[in-house]
Amino acid sequence: MNDEFYMSLAINAAWKEQFLTYPNPAVGCVLLNKYGKILSIQAHKSAGSFHAERLAINQAYEKYGKDELKDASIYVSLEPCSKFGKTPPCVDIILEAKIKNVFYACSDESQEGKKKLQANNVNVKEGILKEEAAKLIAPFKAWSNNKSFVLFKMALALNGSNQGKISDEDCVRYYHEMRSKLDLLVLCANTIRCDNPLLDARFSSSKKAPNLLIYSKKDCSIYKDYNFYKAKREVYFSNNIDNFYDDIKKLNAKNIMIEGGFNAFELFKDKIDWLFLQQGLSANTNDFTSLKTDIQLKRLFSSSTLNMNYGFYELA
Repeated sequence: MNDEFYMSLAINAAWKEQFLTYPNPAVGCVLLNKYGKILSIQAHKSAGSFHAERLAINQAYEKYGKDELKDASIYVSLEPCSKFGKTPPCVDIILEAKIKNVFYACSDESQEGKKKLQANNVNVKEGILKEEAAKLIAPFKAWSNNKSFVLFKMALALNGSNQGKISDEDCVRYYHEMRSKLDLLVLCANTIRCDNPLLDARFSSSKKAPNLLIYSKKDCSIYKDYNFYKAKREVYFSNNIDNFYDDIKKLNAKNIMIEGGFNAFELFKDKIDWLFLQQGLSANTNDFTSLKTDIQLKRLFSSSTLNMNYGFYELA
C-alpha cells in the first residue's frame, strides 16, 4: 500500500458526504497506526459538526485507546484546519494525539495547518492526489467565491427511462438530505403538472424543505392547490429559462439542484456543473453506459446501495 492508496480511501469517504456538508467542503480522513494498520476512516458529515480528522481520531481513541495513535499517520483530503470556527482546530487534536505524519491532498489558503504542524515537529507531505481532491471540493470553492454550483439530479430505470418511481429507500434518504441543504430546488412546470410531487425533505434529519424556483409559462395561480405548497418554504416562479442566472442571483442561491428528466436536461445543460444520476443495479450501469441518449459523461465518483447505482458526473 502507498500514499496514493490511503488518500484515495479518504477522498472516496468524502464523496459519500458530498453536498451534505454545505457550506463546508466534503473532507475525508484515514488514520493508520505506526505499523500501517488502518484504525479509522471518517468524513465530515455536516456544517457545525466535527471535522473528518477529529471524528477519525475520536473513533480510534474509543476503539484502540490513545497509546495506539502515538507516531501514527493521518491522510486527509484537505489541509487540517488551524483556526477556531464552530468546532476546535483539527491541528490541535492531531498534536494532542502525538501523530507523527500528516499527509494531505489540497492546501487550504485560509488555514495555517501545515505551518503549525511543522512547528511542532510533525512530518507533513502535501499534494497527494491533488487533482482528484481538487475536483472533490469544486463546489466548496465556488461557494467560497460567492458563486453558484448547479447540480442536475435524475433517476433512471434500467431501460434508461426516467418515468415512474425509480429510487430505492437508501437513495431517497440520501437525496432528501441533499435537498434539505439546498438554497434552491429548480424544476420545470411540466414535472409539476405531470407528477404533482411534494418536493420536500421529509426523509432527511432536519425535514427542511428546499425553496423552489419553478419555470412556467402559465400563470402561477394555477398551482395554488398543488402538493409542493404543503411544505413550509418559499416558492418562486419565472417564465424564461434564459433568465436563470439573473433569477438565482436575485435569490442569493449558491447551492442549487435542478430535478427533471431528459427534456429538462436539454433545457438546462449549458447551466449545469455536475449531474447526480441514479439507476437500478445491472452489470452494465456502474458508469451509466447504458443510457439511451447521446449525453457524454465523465465519472467523478460512483457507488451503490442495495438496489441502486448512483454517482456524480460532469459533461465530457
